[in-house]
Amino acid sequence: MCCSRGFGGSGADYYSKIAMPKTKLPAEAKHLAWLDLDKDEGQEYWIAMNLAGEYASANHHEIHNKLAHALNLAPLMRIENHHNFAWKEQLADGTKVMGAL
Repeated sequence: MCCSRGFGGSGADYYSKIAMPKTKLPAEAKHLAWLDLDKDEGQEYWIAMNLAGEYASANHHEIHNKLAHALNLAPLMRIENHHNFAWKEQLADGTKVMGAL
């Protein structure tokens, strides 16, 4: 695995467990909890998710490079499907938050 099920997934689980009790949502929507970017845990999560994405991308590039070298071929193009990422948003009341997939 390059990252998403290990390093990135562990980080997402860790910060989801922090966010869920802080965000008052119905039980069926608790997985939609968020962290405030103006708080330490929100900043930590933002950094962790971006680091995990960069780590996965570097691993993907290395896998592709090794495969191309082993086949003695030059890639025509590189395509990356970024997943398990976070983005910044602002709520209607002005609160800055992040979402994740």
